[in-house]
Amino acid sequence: MRQRPPHPQKNSGCKADVIRAALHAGQPGVARGPKDWPARPSGALILALDPSGHHSQAIQALEPLIREERGDGTFVIFNPHTPTHIDEVLDARIGKTLKHWTPDLVVWAGDASCATSVQKINAAGIPQTLLNLSEAAAERRGSRWPFGIRKSVFAHFNNICTLNREAANAVIKNGANADAVRTTGQLRPLSAPLPAVPQDIERYAAHLHNRPAWLAIDAGPRDMQRISKAHRTAMASNHRLLLILMPQNDATETAAKFADNGWNVALSSQIETMSEASQVLVVDTDQDPGIWLRLSPVVFMGGSFDGMCRSPMDAASLGAAIVHGESTAPHGDAFRSLAKMQATHPVRSDADLERAVIELQAPDRQATLAHRAWDVATQAAPVVDEVLAILNDQLDAIGV
Repeated sequence: MRQRPPHPQKNSGCKADVIRAALHAGQPGVARGPKDWPARPSGALILALDPSGHHSQAIQALEPLIREERGDGTFVIFNPHTPTHIDEVLDARIGKTLKHWTPDLVVWAGDASCATSVQKINAAGIPQTLLNLSEAAAERRGSRWPFGIRKSVFAHFNNICTLNREAANAVIKNGANADAVRTTGQLRPLSAPLPAVPQDIERYAAHLHNRPAWLAIDAGPRDMQRISKAHRTAMASNHRLLLILMPQNDATETAAKFADNGWNVALSSQIETMSEASQVLVVDTDQDPGIWLRLSPVVFMGGSFDGMCRSPMDAASLGAAIVHGESTAPHGDAFRSLAKMQATHPVRSDADLERAVIELQAPDRQATLAHRAWDVATQAAPVVDEVLAILNDQLDAIGV
């Protein structure tokens, strides 16, 4: 068994969320080194290196699952968007990084872009896993790495998880041990449906009277005008269409502003007063969003035009047709996964949103998008299970 220095014990009470908070304090891309890092927590620690930044959410989502199975476990993630830029922990600096964190495992995501670091991690005796490897990354297309370096780099990995069979064949051709390569598909965050009390769903549904509806979730102040305009345009072709509005800010104030603009507004706290004349239902109660995602076949992601929005997987896992703008942070990887399957309706302008709301009143169009999105959301589970098994097996093998 590989001999490792003992884990520091003086910080055994340090929680994973404290580590993340300390690492992420500051501006992205600002060089911060070991002197700014918190002490290494006790227990299993996995150093995750994400050169593109596209895979970090999926990796971070593994942490609570590891902790649930093992009782402890911390992921320390570096990418181009963390305050300590990933370039500041690789190459000549990898030695200091390993000395500070003494990781039990190192996980690379998407690509192993720094051959020197891979070799130094291997020399330190730390197992390495490569996740979400594409065929292009396996071939190192456009890379100046000589063929010999390519072969030696991939040979250093204990496990390589590829997106497809083509990537698996390419990485084996380029030096990986065939026994180390698995075609898992893409690791994505696991999307558990948001909870909702069945009695609450039934109560609200009874007052919606089977009306067609669309939900604007987490709508911010800058969203309100375009949402209002889109709803008014859509109602011209379907007068029974209901807008369910979940505002980011004060719901009472939002309802008053819509009423001042001529809308017939109802409040979820007074759902019994809602009638066929109600045009907008403003959610002013504290129930989970899971209720309204279940009651709305079409969901517009508030904040996705010029701010930040929630994960689209919340809606996808409940079978909703998703409409969103181009500002998809901090869930760009989830939106990209859906986009690959044409599982959302992206919009670029207010006029696009108006057309989308009208188009998605067609049941067949709703169903197509919802089914595709649900497929993407639920496909994550077997990949998550396989990656967890790999990491747990590695930790068991080194006695952590």
